[in-house]
Amino acid sequence: MRVSIIIPAYNAEKYIGDMLTDVKDQTFEDFEGLVIDDGSTDGTGEIIKGFCDADERFRYFRQDNAGVSAARNKGLDNASGEYVAFYDADDRIPKDSLRDMVSAAEEKNADLVIGAMEQQNMTAKQIIRSTGRLSKCEDIIKFDSDLLWSFSPCNKLFRRGLIEGRDFRFAALKRAEDGIFTQTYIGACGKITGCDSVVYKYIKHGFIEDHSASQNISFEYYSQMTEALDKIAQIVHARVQKAFETTPFALERSEAAETVSKCLSYRSNFYKRYLEVNLLGEFYRYIWKVPGNVRADLADRIENCKKNMFPSEWAKVVRNHKDLRLEDGLMTADMLKERPLVTVGVSSLVEPRHVDAVLGSIYDQRLPAFRVLVDGNLKEYVDVEIRKRENLEFIEHRGDPGDFKKAVLERCGGKYVCFIDQAACYGKETLYRMYEEMERSPGIHFLSVGMKKIGDGRFEELAPMNVAMFSQFQKKNAISEFNGLDWMFSNKIFRTERLKKGDVPLTADPAKDIEAMFSSLNRKKMGGTFMMTWMSSDDIVKGCLQRKARKRWEELWKAEIDRRNGKKG
Repeated sequence: MRVSIIIPAYNAEKYIGDMLTDVKDQTFEDFEGLVIDDGSTDGTGEIIKGFCDADERFRYFRQDNAGVSAARNKGLDNASGEYVAFYDADDRIPKDSLRDMVSAAEEKNADLVIGAMEQQNMTAKQIIRSTGRLSKCEDIIKFDSDLLWSFSPCNKLFRRGLIEGRDFRFAALKRAEDGIFTQTYIGACGKITGCDSVVYKYIKHGFIEDHSASQNISFEYYSQMTEALDKIAQIVHARVQKAFETTPFALERSEAAETVSKCLSYRSNFYKRYLEVNLLGEFYRYIWKVPGNVRADLADRIENCKKNMFPSEWAKVVRNHKDLRLEDGLMTADMLKERPLVTVGVSSLVEPRHVDAVLGSIYDQRLPAFRVLVDGNLKEYVDVEIRKRENLEFIEHRGDPGDFKKAVLERCGGKYVCFIDQAACYGKETLYRMYEEMERSPGIHFLSVGMKKIGDGRFEELAPMNVAMFSQFQKKNAISEFNGLDWMFSNKIFRTERLKKGDVPLTADPAKDIEAMFSSLNRKKMGGTFMMTWMSSDDIVKGCLQRKARKRWEELWKAEIDRRNGKKG
């Protein structure tokens, strides 16, 4: 047996069939698929058994729920292949993955092969840069900093003899356990080579599928993650120390200096990765969901990372995260609340059944310096845990949605303001990208992004919005006969000081207000990002006040239907 493929699966009935089909259809056929059902309570086990019955290369194991590490370890205990590959149940693999990886391992006599990993979401895909660079290297040194940005075992092929010879197993942790395993293995292996092809497709599933509006980041989650990363830090320090101790004295001074420089750079890059990906990326950017007993420790760890990094690398972090204003030091939650960059107002036009999802999306996006002002009429529909967030306030008033917006502007302290009038949600990057684009466009008063409909586990195109956001209209003050289709407030960000001048309408009719703003304010449409909504294409067309825009849309859509049906115009 050449390759043992280990696939943990827990309640993965939506995805496991696709992954096992990808494995079954591999052009390299000399493999065994060890699928470990980690105590699933849905139909996962039956799907796996079906593949096992149809193809003897698949083997089914079941255990009580113990986590991905225990499941992978069970796979290793039962593996018999020369090489080992690890896949996750909810991702995909190209049909030539195993062929390409085994070929690279044999050609280079490598203990570890690293291929490119493609990240996909519902609208786009891209190669994860560190894996792309590593995949193109024939000889990868152990102090290559890109190894620090590629903890996942899923785009790698391991030599099982080395794993068993050193008794390597995954640590009994729920977070970053793969980083401990890969870094430990890298320290022990000989040749590391790249495989210049996409060997793994990491699928980021939709926000709606795994979203919980009121869920905070638990102390347990934070502790497990930091514990794992502390262990990886020990591995990195030990590797650097060993390199120092084994550097031959006979080396020329310049060669010795180069070795020392590589080692110190590697250590600095580890702390940069620890800081950017984990401490900032997973915790600080979601500070409103981080409990108080974590925040002080988080600040201490960020400071420790800074101390272990080259000053030049810290300067890069500051530049890469301008919205965090790190040049002034790490801002506390109170400081972020008092000095927000963006204020988001949620009006009573949002249907009560969607309020928690809308608020949850605001807290799930990555720009932390924001404030939320919610129409008091919605208070009874807001989850109790969300009401406790320090940067959320309710505005009690007796007026219409226009009066609510005026009240938001009176209390608004941020440079930018957004108003959510419809059942619309931010993606993780949406508000951040809107903010960045406004920062790059100082002459713009407001910015629009596209919208997609939330479907059954996927996003659906909204054809009227696509027309309104045509690329030729994505420039300052572009004239478009379809602007009337972009009538909603929810997909826009405004410059606060411009709205505070009081010469633009904020009334009970949002569509009429937006129509007036298109005529009087500098605006821009932004491609490449979008908001999610429960509105349909019909809802968007019905909301359009401009008869000419509606008529042109109907003509355009009829022509498209005729084209699809093969009719000639």
